[in-house]
Amino acid sequence: MARLHGPEGMKVLSDHKGQTRLFRSAWQIQDTLSGYTIRETQVVPPSAYHEMVGMAPADIEPMRIQVQRQKS
Repeated sequence: MARLHGPEGMKVLSDHKGQTRLFRSAWQIQDTLSGYTIRETQVVPPSAYHEMVGMAPADIEPMRIQVQRQKS
């Protein structure tokens, strides 16, 4: 899934029917959005630690892997 951050806020990339687009990799997303200027790409994998049995819920910042970033 791709979340796009812009002047209007955060939006989830959807198809023409309003369904969330799902991608197999960050590279596939970059290919899809190659016609746009992308300043930064991050992969944010889901964390299994949030769902471990017996652990109390906690606000844990997700791991973010920077794939690309353009200089400002």
